Amino acid sequence: MIPLFSVVIDTYNYGSYLEQAIESVLNQSFPLKDVEIIVVDDGSTDDTPMRVKRFKDAITYIYKENGGQASALNAGISHVKGSIVSLLDADDFWHKDKLKVVAEHFEKFNDVDIINHNLSILDENGGNEYLWNQDEGDVAFRLYNPEDYLRGVLIPVAPTSGNSFRIDCLKKALPIPLSYRVCADSYLHTVLPLVARNILYIPKSLGGYRIHGKNCWSNHDTFTIERIIEKESLNLQDLQKWMDNMAINNRLIENKMQMAINRKKIFFYNGSGQKLKALKQAILYKDFAHINPPLSYRLLKRIFVLASAVVPPDVYHEICERSYFLYVWMMKKFWKNLKYAPILNKIANNKVYSSKKK
Repeated sequence: MIPLFSVVIDTYNYGSYLEQAIESVLNQSFPLKDVEIIVVDDGSTDDTPMRVKRFKDAITYIYKENGGQASALNAGISHVKGSIVSLLDADDFWHKDKLKVVAEHFEKFNDVDIINHNLSILDENGGNEYLWNQDEGDVAFRLYNPEDYLRGVLIPVAPTSGNSFRIDCLKKALPIPLSYRVCADSYLHTVLPLVARNILYIPKSLGGYRIHGKNCWSNHDTFTIERIIEKESLNLQDLQKWMDNMAINNRLIENKMQMAINRKKIFFYNGSGQKLKALKQAILYKDFAHINPPLSYRLLKRIFVLASAVVPPDVYHEICERSYFLYVWMMKKFWKNLKYAPILNKIANNKVYSSKKK
């Protein structure tokens, strides 16, 4: 039987976490007969091969030479048989109803190609610190389309383990450029909204995202920061190649990517305690410079950027989440008055669905 879900778990020296990740899939309330599990070992030198032996009858185990997260995901996705691909990092895990909830939403909305959901942020010892995206009251889910993305509407995203894709949509972004040795999900978050029919976001936490000394978001030494920024510049070149190949020519997208690199500089410098460098980047930050946005937009955006340079990352994250509706309103006003491209003349139609609605 062809499985509905193909779960791809990428791992590199995460043997101490991998077993919990696999068990969290095997313990799903969703029927396992409709699930395949593919574990891609990106050249681990720890005890990972030994730890996966007890799951040999339940998983497909692929061992390859070390090449980074992008190469591991490419290898895993090339073996999938399911119509829906769900990604899971080896140091994360899912709650038992994750696949059930995702399957129900894919079945209900057959024009949705991407579903991402909230995750609980955990420390190295498993303590629950906060949610990746703050809860949004009684909102059950949000629905977005490519026009929302092009208008600049803030689309909530989750790390790798909170993402599921219809395989036909995912293939349009493959292969993931090998320059994404870490944080390969950022590439998917950038390109897939351009080719997906619709994107659905579920605010509910359906898994745990673990922060520890080995993942890219917790390693903030200066050398790593500079290397990540350098890699982001190479990633921008890979994105341009993809856009050329897909016959996508949009200055707004190029501008969004450059802004993303600049925001990451601010984020990493602030997170590593280099406040002066973060503040310098924030002062030099330019947003949509080529289309001359209204002064009110520029002032509000400048406040947010400067805050991101001096406010602790977790506090800033919460401020942004609580200001979500202000941001959406601001973007609607901004794009409504824009006249340089037909697709951007329409007022943002951000569809919000409440669990209280019948």
